[in-house]
Amino acid sequence: MEILKFQNLEVVVERAAFQQGYSLFMHPDRPMRIKVGYMDSQNEILAFLNLKRKWIEKHHSNFARLTKDVKRPLMAQQEFPFRGALYRLKPVITLNSDYFFSQTDSELLLHVPRERWSAEVFTSEFQFLHPKLREFYKRASLVFLKSRVDLFSKQMDLFPKLLRWTEPKTRWGSCSARGSIQLNWRMIVFSDEIIDYVVIHELLHLRHFNHSKAFWEAVGCLVPNYKEVRKALKVQQLLPNFLNLSLPVEPSRSDRPTRAGIEKKRN
Repeated sequence: MEILKFQNLEVVVERAAFQQGYSLFMHPDRPMRIKVGYMDSQNEILAFLNLKRKWIEKHHSNFARLTKDVKRPLMAQQEFPFRGALYRLKPVITLNSDYFFSQTDSELLLHVPRERWSAEVFTSEFQFLHPKLREFYKRASLVFLKSRVDLFSKQMDLFPKLLRWTEPKTRWGSCSARGSIQLNWRMIVFSDEIIDYVVIHELLHLRHFNHSKAFWEAVGCLVPNYKEVRKALKVQQLLPNFLNLSLPVEPSRSDRPTRAGIEKKRN
């Protein structure tokens, strides 16, 4: 593997016989990657990277922030997103025999059994409780999302034949030709405005099974600022990743929405 160093960043160089110009890609938690031709020298590649230095710095900074949001140690005072707000984790003692999570208006409570309580609960990581955290979020999400689907279905007179819960990495909803709607329960971390947009979007596919002009006009009637909401969703799309089954989570090769890409064509 050919590696270049550029401003303390590793750049993976991929050479191809028929590559025209340079294609540069950045992605959270991965080295920067550039596709070049076999005859391009390292000095030429570095000159191109220097030309795009501000672009690289901008996206590297954005990805650093997103990666920080994704990796949330399960410990006291850590903030966890829920319906657009941040809730600090607070350990509290319980008479129950097992750990569990609950929530107040401003805090996420970790209930610690009395026999396991000590001053160390305020400094320890509880990563082994990650499955219980997922269960808590999923229960809350299913109740809330179902209520929004019921509300908008009645308002729009559009009722799915089946409502299912999924958790793909960056797809928040889908609608099948048979009238089944799938919603990603992990989007409970987003604001109600984003959640409602996704629900409305999928319900409208029961009437418009495409992304035609008529479809977007219908979306605009119900969500006038849907373009801004979509942008917010794209910016925040890694936010639910702390709920993934394995931590830390690296987006798959096919998950491209947060990738920054730029190309330069030869004359």
